Amino acid sequence: MWFDIKSKWQYYHAATHVWHTVLWSRYLPAKGKSFAMNTCIQNNALAVPPENLLITMFADAREDVRLKAVNLIKDFRKNSSVSREVRAFRPPVVNFGAQVYEDIGALAPITPPPVLSDFSDEQIESTISNSNPLPCGVRNGGTALSRTRPSRERI
Repeated sequence: MWFDIKSKWQYYHAATHVWHTVLWSRYLPAKGKSFAMNTCIQNNALAVPPENLLITMFADAREDVRLKAVNLIKDFRKNSSVSREVRAFRPPVVNFGAQVYEDIGALAPITPPPVLSDFSDEQIESTISNSNPLPCGVRNGGTALSRTRPSRERI
């Protein structure tokens, strides 16, 4: 697990790291499994809010998963209202029975991923066929960090 995180350190791999942790914790003895799943993993599931899960799906190597992510992003953009208030963050509930990482968290109606807010629907759709769909400014989180600083100062 440690090597997996160190070799794929980008934030868009976070949901797969949590899923691998859940997957590998299934092999723990019964006593350790309940503690690991109920306490450790659930309390540290900060990497799988719906927005991050969508980014992980958007950066997936499988084209069908990227297409699903693009369709969800477009739906959420169409149905979301722009709000200037800071949302209270609650750690998501982890689905410990997930067979694929896309099912590890709930994709409830949410705001679209802020990292992709500067890109039009056409630009996002054009990335479906790319093997590395995230635009350069998004890959290392530079845009995301510059957008979180103002909200952090308001808290």
